[in-house]
Amino acid sequence: MRSSGQLHWLLSVVLLVVLAGCNLPGMESAAARQATAQMQTVEAVMTAETQATDTPATTDTPEPSPTPTETPVPSATTPSRLARLTTDANCRSGPGTIYDVRQVLANGTSVPVVSKNADPNNVWIEVQPAGGLPCWLSIITVTLNFNTNELAVGVIPPTPIYTPGKIVGAVYHDFCDNAAGGQGCVAYNGGYRANGLLDLGELSIPNVTLRLGAGDCPSVGLTTATTGPGPSDGYVFDDLKPGKYCVTVIADADGNGSILGPGWWTSPDTNGSETARRTVTVESGATTAAVTFGWDFENQP
Repeated sequence: MRSSGQLHWLLSVVLLVVLAGCNLPGMESAAARQATAQMQTVEAVMTAETQATDTPATTDTPEPSPTPTETPVPSATTPSRLARLTTDANCRSGPGTIYDVRQVLANGTSVPVVSKNADPNNVWIEVQPAGGLPCWLSIITVTLNFNTNELAVGVIPPTPIYTPGKIVGAVYHDFCDNAAGGQGCVAYNGGYRANGLLDLGELSIPNVTLRLGAGDCPSVGLTTATTGPGPSDGYVFDDLKPGKYCVTVIADADGNGSILGPGWWTSPDTNGSETARRTVTVESGATTAAVTFGWDFENQP
C-alpha cells in the first residue's frame, strides 16, 4: 500500500511532466490530455486506498454463549415406608391366612411396604422382601415407621379355593386344693390357685357355651358352640374358611353362671375378668386343636 507522501510525490512528478510538455512546441494539447488522464488515475488510486484505510476491518461478531442451565437441587425424598417384624411371620400371596405362604420372614427383618388391603378391622400390608416376590403380612406381626392411612389399597389376588377347617378345644376344670396347695397349684396372693395348665386327669366341664367371632379378639357374632355332655367331650367350631377367629367364653353369661359357679379363669389369666378370649388362626383343611380354657372353682379342689 502506498503512503500519502508517496502519492503526493507522484502527483508532483506528473505536474512537472505536464508543465514540461506544455513548453514544447506542438505538444500542448496532447501533453495536457495525457497529464489530465494520469492525474485522474492517481486520484482514483488515492481515493480507493483512502477508503481502504479509513474503513474499519470487519470482524466476526461472536455468537452469544448459551445461558448456563442451573442444575436443579434434588428435593428431599420421602422416607421409605418400612415394616419391621416383631416375630417370625408367614408372608403370604394375599391378605389373609387363606392364601399360600410365600416365605417366612424372621423377627427383626425390615421390609419396604407397598400397599394395604381394604379391611380396616383386619389390616394386612403388602411388602417387597429383598430378592423375593411381593407378599402380605398381618399388621399384628410388625411395627411401622408411618401411618397406614398413607397407603393405597393394593391389587388383591383372587381368593384361592380352600378346604374348610375347624377349631376344637375344651373348657376344663383346673384342679388345685386352694387351701392346702399341692399338685397342680401355684402360690397366688398369699394362698394358692390352679396352675393354668391342662394336666393329666383334668376333665372337660360339660354344657359350657362359647362364642365365635371373625378376626382378632375381641370379636363375637358368628356362631356359638357348647361343650359336650361327657367329661372327655369338648367343643367344635367347624366348616370354617381359613382366617383368624376369636373364641370367647363368658363365665356369667350364656347360661354359664350356673355351671361354673364361683371361681376364676386361669388359662388364659384374665386378672379376675369373667370373660376369657383366644385369637385362633385356621388354615385350609386343618384342625386347630387344643384351644382350651381353664376354670378354677373357688369351692372345689
